[in-house]
Amino acid sequence: MADEYRPLATLFHMDASTAAPAHLEELAHARLTADSTFRTGITTKLGELFIGMPRELTRQLNDVLARERSIAVLWNGIPRIMKHSYIVHAISEEILSTNDIEGVRSTRKEVQHAVETAQHEAAQTDDPYRTVRFAEFARL
Repeated sequence: MADEYRPLATLFHMDASTAAPAHLEELAHARLTADSTFRTGITTKLGELFIGMPRELTRQLNDVLARERSIAVLWNGIPRIMKHSYIVHAISEEILSTNDIEGVRSTRKEVQHAVETAQHEAAQTDDPYRTVRFAEFARL
């Protein structure tokens, strides 16, 4: 790939000429002053830190933003009750997945109860110290 963004150190070591240090300085200056560069203002012994936005990354970010707008339009067309149901389902699945990764045994019923409890909070409970397993995670 011709447009591959390579680290300056790699380019320096690829340059077999005696002018490699000068070429490195030119490359660093070109990257630092490019239109697609975001300067941080943070300086180290090697120079100013910056973020170079390669063209392909910029294209992909643009695609993500366009898709996000399309999804937002679709989301806004969904009835509120369906949105709520989807979010509750997504939270439950996330808790189950996280528990599975961490080796914590949990059931769908247990997690669903935790999500419902988190929705209604302790305000509707006689005992404010009552705990429901996974409810704290569901609140988050």
